[in-house]
Amino acid sequence: MESVSFEDRQRAYEKLRSQLLDAGNTDLAAALTAGDLPESFRLKLREGASWRTMADTVRDLRGVATVVNQQCVREQRGSTLTHCATS
Repeated sequence: MESVSFEDRQRAYEKLRSQLLDAGNTDLAAALTAGDLPESFRLKLREGASWRTMADTVRDLRGVATVVNQQCVREQRGSTLTHCATS
């Protein structure tokens, strides 16, 4: 693993709201609140590291509801994303 960072609800809200506004989705951006989003940890893997191995390791930790591969989400924009997450 290269790095781990914590993202609180307010930071998650600011990032998502900015992304929504950049995409022209002003209605959803206006309806969104910080309370709508969870706190999260952001893990950056080293080049060549296995996302699946990391997900299998952390998904059973207390407090972890879902592990999402953000690179997969970005690459699959607009497609079914169920293969990008594990619970």
